[in-house]
Amino acid sequence: MEERLPPLLTDALALGAARVVAFTGGGGKTAALYRLARERHAERVLVTTTTRIWAPGPAEGPLTLVASHDEARRAARDPAWRGGRRVLGTALTAEGKLLGLPPEWIDDLAAAVDLVVVEADGAAGKPLTAPRAYEPVIPSATDVLVPVAGADVLGAPLTPERVHRAAEMSALLGVPLGTPLAADLVARVLLDERGNVKGAPAGARIVPLINKVDDAGREAAARALAEALLARGAQRVVLARLASETPVVAALASAAQGVGRGAK
Repeated sequence: MEERLPPLLTDALALGAARVVAFTGGGGKTAALYRLARERHAERVLVTTTTRIWAPGPAEGPLTLVASHDEARRAARDPAWRGGRRVLGTALTAEGKLLGLPPEWIDDLAAAVDLVVVEADGAAGKPLTAPRAYEPVIPSATDVLVPVAGADVLGAPLTPERVHRAAEMSALLGVPLGTPLAADLVARVLLDERGNVKGAPAGARIVPLINKVDDAGREAAARALAEALLARGAQRVVLARLASETPVVAALASAAQGVGRGAK
């Protein structure tokens, strides 16, 4: 069932009263993270990672580095912070990556702000990724988990040039390197308990997001992937073009959409 086109990513994801939203996968996690934070500009939105991301630029919000859990608490509870987004991390690497927070800190900080948006794994800029043994690192307080893939991976071969950790993905899917990534295979990566939702808290709603739906051809392929995701049990799938001023292409829901902690 396709819903009336929602204008904002926060509406398309049906976040409702969700306090912690985590993004995994590839193909636009960081763009989704900051897009969502900008949309919620009237609220106190904490942006962070449990792994590492590129340090934010001036347009993405002020950065605060903390050395301890107590410093993180003080930053989240700053009485001068009345609205807008802040990026929180523990250090900057020499290459310009922001090191994030332990997931248990995020569970605690969520009570002090209106929304926490978290990037919970790495993808090296590729449109699809298989997790390392210790990833994703998803906070237990996560209300909505958003596994992300780029529509440009659909039909592409399973190779290191197109997929992050291609060998791990080959093992996960049980197919050889070079196999074309059809919709059913990408859906498995996004929703398999060994894939991008590995370690998801039991109460979290899972809302896959297909990004880079930039033209009619990609939209047709993305809709085929959305149908495969719904058939595998997803209750809601969002198609997006996050680089555009109008980021949401479509929001599709199953006939029996559930009412997990983040639902309206």
